[in-house]
Amino acid sequence: MATQCGVCNVNSNKLSYYKFWEESVCREHASDGTLRCYTCHRFKKAQDPEYLDLNDNGRKLCSYCSSIATLDPKECMPLIQNVREFYKSLNLVVDETIPFLLVDKDMMFKFIPGILLYMIRLV
Repeated sequence: MATQCGVCNVNSNKLSYYKFWEESVCREHASDGTLRCYTCHRFKKAQDPEYLDLNDNGRKLCSYCSSIATLDPKECMPLIQNVREFYKSLNLVVDETIPFLLVDKDMMFKFIPGILLYMIRLV
């Protein structure tokens, strides 16, 4: 494991290791205001490009997450059409409008109890 922080490049013996990112980070960054991606929770490094500001409650996305994020419900129309085609192939026709909302994870946790436990098990 590295002894150098992946965010500030300081050598330290007080690092937290993030296995998914294979990265060590000073423990202080968790509470010192260092910017984190709202989606993947990766800490922003000095050399990283600017994060995308979602202009709501300070949420920001790293360049990777912003490149794959769906921010406009219209972008989901092909997915909805695929769902309709799938049901049609099973002779289950859906005539009603399929409600589709883009929500953040906090809203999902509020309305779908237990989803956090499910997500934790997947990790």
